[in-house]
Amino acid sequence: MAEEAKGDVASETVAAPESMNIEDLMKDPAFMDLFSRQIATFGMQSMAKLVTMHVVIVGLKGLGVEVAKNVILAGPFAVTLVDKEPAAPKHQGANFYVKDSDLGTPLAAACRGELQSLNDRCKVFVADELSEKLVESARCIVFTEGTRAELVKWNKIARKHNCAFVSTNAWGFSGSVFTDFGDKHTMFDSDGLAPSQCRITHISNDEKGLVRVLSAAEGGTTVGKPHKIECNDHTGWVRFAEVEGMHAKDEAAYRKYGLNINETSEPFRCEYVDPHTIKVGDLSGLSEYRGGGLLIQVKRPVDKSYSPLSACLLNKPEQELTDFTKFYRDLHLHIAYQGVYSYMEAHEGAFPPANDDAAAAEVLKLAKAINESAKVMNASCGATVATCVDDLDEEVVLRVARHAAVELQP
Repeated sequence: MAEEAKGDVASETVAAPESMNIEDLMKDPAFMDLFSRQIATFGMQSMAKLVTMHVVIVGLKGLGVEVAKNVILAGPFAVTLVDKEPAAPKHQGANFYVKDSDLGTPLAAACRGELQSLNDRCKVFVADELSEKLVESARCIVFTEGTRAELVKWNKIARKHNCAFVSTNAWGFSGSVFTDFGDKHTMFDSDGLAPSQCRITHISNDEKGLVRVLSAAEGGTTVGKPHKIECNDHTGWVRFAEVEGMHAKDEAAYRKYGLNINETSEPFRCEYVDPHTIKVGDLSGLSEYRGGGLLIQVKRPVDKSYSPLSACLLNKPEQELTDFTKFYRDLHLHIAYQGVYSYMEAHEGAFPPANDDAAAAEVLKLAKAINESAKVMNASCGATVATCVDDLDEEVVLRVARHAAVELQP
């Protein structure tokens, strides 16, 4: 179904362009001015992909409208909003676009006008229902609500159509984000940090090819810094610039390195030796190092495989610890969330009412049962196949249960 009324489009598919030429974008002064800061942060290659994206956002409560606002301001080709729940006074506390005149109007339609006004370059659509055709036309789908069964179902559909899947929620004072970019996702920059650049003090023209960068001891009044290069397949590559000497000795070396080490066609794969030294391999075909030079880190694309939601709900992947005062808190929260999802399944998708002791006790009972089942599963398999903890923190579960229905404005 596709219909148009006052610019408000409900459609099962959105035809986004496959690609955008970077040179054409750079010739557009309005585009370059509007997104100058994003281009400086993301780079033109990422922006060229972003402006062709169609993003579907499910749920336009407080978290959903904040996600939609930020996505639209970023400048994708199109955003489709999906939320047919009628706007009510309770939504006005968290959704800053719902006005009194919008009460009774589906939330997605109520928010569309204000969201569209943020960026005329992004087309904002409203869909009555989420469909497989809509997912197929999208590059990314973001869920800000849904039951466990609904999320698992749409995650499978998104993987089928190579559509990035994000599920996020804000339950009271806690929240979570799940991302799935499929079995093969090419990653160009894992950390967003600027590539390392260090001043070189020595390069050995032998089979090891040891490269030493300026240290505090060698720098005199100039304090040196470690290279900080993680020598893996993604970030463990380097190039050289401004190096004096290190010229090709013969034709074979010329074919391999070019005229000198500064002109190699491919970056060198490096190995860690110490904070100020790396090894780049055989440099015996080059003349001696005479001085100077910069060591410049290169990041190469790598493919990463993501697990589906169903697998991650059963066994939560490890994540980087961000609060060293709360070791393993993420595991207790994961089990608490499973308790809330189980409660929703038993109550037609409804959250446990806020500050309801009986509902919170039911969630705790469900969470305990999930934790014990995981222990039995792990014991029978002889390996950790399901997330569990030795002693579940009941207070964490009860706090999540009491406030899961509460939505704070992000």
